Amino acid sequence: MREVAVIGAAMVPFGKFPDKTVADIAWPAAKHAIEDAGVPKKDIEAAYCGTALGGMMAGQRVLKQLGITGLPIVNVENACSSSSSAFREAWIAVAAGVYDVALVIGVMFITAEYRTGLIRTTFTASPRRGRVLAAKAIVLGAVTFTATLIAVAITIPVGDHLLRENGNPIFPLPALTLVRVEAGTAALLAVAAVLALAVGALLRRSAWLAGTSHPATVAGGAGTATARAGSATEDNVFSFAGKTLDFDTLELHSGGNNFQLTLMEAKLLRHLIRNAGRTVSRKSILEDVWGLHQDTDTRAIDNFVVRLRRYLEDDPSEPRHLLTVRGVGYRFVA
Repeated sequence: MREVAVIGAAMVPFGKFPDKTVADIAWPAAKHAIEDAGVPKKDIEAAYCGTALGGMMAGQRVLKQLGITGLPIVNVENACSSSSSAFREAWIAVAAGVYDVALVIGVMFITAEYRTGLIRTTFTASPRRGRVLAAKAIVLGAVTFTATLIAVAITIPVGDHLLRENGNPIFPLPALTLVRVEAGTAALLAVAAVLALAVGALLRRSAWLAGTSHPATVAGGAGTATARAGSATEDNVFSFAGKTLDFDTLELHSGGNNFQLTLMEAKLLRHLIRNAGRTVSRKSILEDVWGLHQDTDTRAIDNFVVRLRRYLEDDPSEPRHLLTVRGVGYRFVA
């Protein structure tokens, strides 16, 4: 089995998009992942789409939006593990040498299912979250009140009987007072249960808001199975020849123009800048930027350099900053 690397990734934010389809939601993430990997569409040999409730041929619909046809497309449905299952299948195929480059898409979209009533029968999946919480609160409060009322109605007489048998003096209480005690205890616990539900709903919503989306990922070649995001260092802003690079925001300011870099573009550029004036071999770039630790035949580096030259060079055909050292690699000159 070969080692496998994630060479590009992208995502779109979670949200409510009643006028969009599964393909409308997923294809931008897939497009940006392909761009991030620097892999031409024609080099993608297979696609895996993980989705639950996405309908038939979700992957085919997404790739049609991208203009990608004529390759095997595998749709994976495994409930909330659909996307990770799709990634696993792609990983196995690449590791086994069946494919060198595979596209993995994960998307969850249930607006259409709400419209058609496909999942409306599931009580907790109602689209009106406020009504669901209110209904849960009513049921929880009623159940807690009833259970507590029964428990207290049994506990008080039993406790009274045991205390009297042990010779403990018991002050007699009117029947109405006992009813008030029993009902009050039950009501207090019911309110506590509803408040606990409300706190849980708030915490759950906060955790949900912290999420972003399902990623679309390109897996390929050989190397490690992880994509390292990098870390902030003291050289997060770099200026040269009237150009400014901000590695925190992944922005390049050049001649009054602003360019948004992808994560992999920024990582490659930062690696070359840190070795400014020195020739950096392709092997070193693959190891330090992509995390590939064995011989890999890929044009990804060349594609990235071509794109970066469009941003950095006044004339990309006559580069002054990103120089090619034939047979070796690349050199950055400020």
